[in-house]
Amino acid sequence: MLKQTTKNQHTMTTLGKPNALLGIVAIIALLWNLAGLSEFIKTVFFVEMYAETYTEVQMESIRNAPIWINALFGISTITGVLASIMLLVRKKVAIRLFAISVLAVIAQTLGGILALDTIDLFGMGQGLLFPLVVIVLDIFFYWFSTYSYKKGWIH
Repeated sequence: MLKQTTKNQHTMTTLGKPNALLGIVAIIALLWNLAGLSEFIKTVFFVEMYAETYTEVQMESIRNAPIWINALFGISTITGVLASIMLLVRKKVAIRLFAISVLAVIAQTLGGILALDTIDLFGMGQGLLFPLVVIVLDIFFYWFSTYSYKKGWIH
């Protein structure tokens, strides 16, 4: 929590001293979210890079994905990167940004399952399990940012 100290009749707020865990988690979050942002950029702007990896049916699905799914992908990755940077520089706004990222990735995952049938198209691993890992990590980063605020490590 934030500590209050009095000096010359003025109240000063100081940050609690974070342990190394804050830096480690913030760097992991940043690297993870930069990887996600890279995938978003490739998916939207350089989709043909995946042509050797996926079948033609999968490629058509990626090419013809509704714009709102790609918009949610962008929102989740961009806010994830920004949130990670804010956590790294110890700013409370990381909490809100991680919350937006979590909501966007959940909506994107559900949208992909319902609109594109990603489980049938890409299999259980890539169509469901990996997106669940992404959601769990996003929720963890959100939780950790709120925990860091409560500990006084971010303001």
